[in-house]
Amino acid sequence: MTEIRSLSPRQLAFRRFVSHKAAVVSSVIIAFLILFVFFSPITARYGVNESVKLPPNSFLPPQGLAWLGTDDIGRDLYSRLIFGIRVSLIIGASSAIISVALGCLIGAVAGFRGGKFDDIVMRVTDLFLAFPFLVALLVVRNTIGAVGWLTPVIGDKSSIRFIVFLLAIFGWMGVARIVRGQILALKEREFIEAARAVGAASLHHHAPPIAQLGRANHGCPNVFGGWRDYCRGNSCFLWLRAASGGRRYLTRSFGGCR
Repeated sequence: MTEIRSLSPRQLAFRRFVSHKAAVVSSVIIAFLILFVFFSPITARYGVNESVKLPPNSFLPPQGLAWLGTDDIGRDLYSRLIFGIRVSLIIGASSAIISVALGCLIGAVAGFRGGKFDDIVMRVTDLFLAFPFLVALLVVRNTIGAVGWLTPVIGDKSSIRFIVFLLAIFGWMGVARIVRGQILALKEREFIEAARAVGAASLHHHAPPIAQLGRANHGCPNVFGGWRDYCRGNSCFLWLRAASGGRRYLTRSFGGCR
């Protein structure tokens, strides 16, 4: 007789993760980037603001001295790419963790309590979702950044800590909605009703697998142009700077090719 073996929630989650090809490929890429960042003293050939050689060194094409060429002041693009990965991973991971934790807490409390409290929390969530993302960030950045007593807590407006704070306070809404929906669904399940029937006073459940909701929207702003005005100091070097200089590099180095 064949024995049927049940799987634990962790095993079920792992099987579901492995069956999702995009998640596996993304995890491999992120692990590869983390290794590059961890071994940045070896993988980065130059410092973030170090020139590869004495002038003339602007917009050099890819060569042994600079694998991806240089920018307008002779800095190695490959090394700056490595340092850009480090900052983008820090911002993306930190803001995702904070957003998921905050969303889980708000969604779980709203779903469990219900009533007017749930209605108020969901209306606040809708209010956050109603504003365009970048416009809301600009308004909040200029408003909160002008409050002096908050600077020791959230940092200067050009710091990484401040950017993580901005992304975190605008990234919890989707997580909160899904957690609230899961809580409301679990409250009506048969085993919950059975527990209440025998006198259980509280709701115990397994948290749904929602960590993937800390998705790329926390990392993409570090690559594209939305953060041009949010980060200007040397302490917050982003891929955006390398990308913005890439157009001039391509124009000057390959402009003669048709």
